[in-house]
Amino acid sequence: VEGYKTGKNSVESFRQHEKNKSHRETTTQFQTQISKQPSIATQLDSQLRAQQNYRCEMLLKQPTSLRYLMSQGVAVEGHDAHNGYLFQLLQPRAEDCPDLCQWLNDKNYMSHDINNELIQLISLDILQRLLEKIHEAGFYSILADETCDTVNKKQLVVLFHWVDEEYTIHEDFIGLVDLPQTDSATIYSVLNDILIRCNIPPGLCRGQAYDSASNMSGHIRGVAARFKQQNPAAIHIHCLAHCTNLCLQDVSKKNPKLENSLSYMIDALKAILDNYSVLCAAMTETNNDSHDEYGRRAGGILAMLDKLDTFYGLCLSYLVFSATEQLSRTLQAVNTSLHNARNAVQLTSGNLQNRPAKHSTTEDARDLTAAPVLPRHHRPPIRIDEGEKKKNHTFQSPESFYRKQYYKLLDLLDNELAWRFEQKDTIVASDIEQLLLTSANEETIKFPTTTLETYSNDFDRLHTQLLMMPETLKESAKGNKIKKVTSIRTISDAMNVVLVSKRLLPEVHKLLRLHYTVPVTTATAERCFSSLRRIKNYLQSKMTQKRLNDLMCGYCHKEALSETDMTSTTSEFAQRNTEF
Repeated sequence: VEGYKTGKNSVESFRQHEKNKSHRETTTQFQTQISKQPSIATQLDSQLRAQQNYRCEMLLKQPTSLRYLMSQGVAVEGHDAHNGYLFQLLQPRAEDCPDLCQWLNDKNYMSHDINNELIQLISLDILQRLLEKIHEAGFYSILADETCDTVNKKQLVVLFHWVDEEYTIHEDFIGLVDLPQTDSATIYSVLNDILIRCNIPPGLCRGQAYDSASNMSGHIRGVAARFKQQNPAAIHIHCLAHCTNLCLQDVSKKNPKLENSLSYMIDALKAILDNYSVLCAAMTETNNDSHDEYGRRAGGILAMLDKLDTFYGLCLSYLVFSATEQLSRTLQAVNTSLHNARNAVQLTSGNLQNRPAKHSTTEDARDLTAAPVLPRHHRPPIRIDEGEKKKNHTFQSPESFYRKQYYKLLDLLDNELAWRFEQKDTIVASDIEQLLLTSANEETIKFPTTTLETYSNDFDRLHTQLLMMPETLKESAKGNKIKKVTSIRTISDAMNVVLVSKRLLPEVHKLLRLHYTVPVTTATAERCFSSLRRIKNYLQSKMTQKRLNDLMCGYCHKEALSETDMTSTTSEFAQRNTEF
């Protein structure tokens, strides 16, 4: 085809060409081909949608890796983006997802600010779900304790103690507050501010648990006293695990044989007693073979081990600390109620009192130490002895002397336990316990005055429903006769078996939950301090308070962290950062 060389009569020629059959066929084929392809706008929109899907898919992998690092308490960033744990964790995942390699190379969403924002969104989601459960529970208690972090900032840890519908006790971490001062007024205002931010009414607080510091437990201006002035139903419990520790400290100070063993672990004491002869032989060999400092130290240790006082002191220490350590473990459990704590203390005290005297230890040590001798007798001054020359008591044998030491120690420990665990506000909790047990055993119900005054606004028809509670116990027993109810847990288990009883006896259900709402210890707060030392160590000492709380929230609530919906988190992150 040569085409047109001149423009003369070109229009007429074009019109003739359009009527040609071949031209019409070619035009039809071209239009058909064009109709199958999307428009330019459609093509641009599809490309944008593909990029969005790619970014959403890649961005979803980043918070899932952050969730793992938060649950393990591991740092996210390093000195730069390539040295951080997040980048190093995403690299192996890129081997299974080639698109992730390009994502890491672009570095568009790997900055510190974006990671902090994602961590904050995860933490807020956990707290929102937690606070919803606390709002549904109604009653709650406050746990608080203070500590210093690695940069000597005074941190106040705050937890909520609450009970669900199945009578399961929960103690959940809420946050850490950097205290400018540690006086009671500052701490009280901080706790009130937390309640306001969490939208939790202060009037529903039914318990407080702190240590024995004057700013927390002072009976006039302490934090507990300030809360009770506002809400008398918020009874204060001094941490019972801390009371056990104070009992042992007082007993050790008054008994020199225990004072040096207070810092020993029970397993270490048992290992020394089980291998006493082997230890003496090792010290003897070291003392004879070595003429340096270590030989002299071995000689000094051997001289102490050869004394009966040392062996007897170790035996007494193991006796006391083994029993009280198990008591402390029981008290530190989250699901321990005040009723169980009191029973544990009584069982421990009774177990120690019923044990045989340890004067037989002198016979056990016959081949291990030197022969027992009586200590030197000291005559008291005349001015103390009222100026009369009386014959003072003297022990007839070493066995009688050590027997007296043994019973003196047990009496001292028993008195300390009775004094430390008898607190003023526990009377109200004991009244609730006695009220439930009395009604369960179909005895005469008497409402204590203190209980009526404290919980006058919580119950309306309690007396009538308490009379109906024995039928619930009989229904749950399924024909088995219950002789006598001695535990509150028996009543709560019966209410869980007969589910309709919670709707039929709502006042009893509320009273049971109120009983379990009263806190026992602040051991969970102490465990949060261990988490704080792991999260904010010397390598991460410069993190902000906001980031510290977000990381602590994820680390302390690992189960809730694993249930976090990462798709919703990334969607909220995208909506926050949408540019209009």
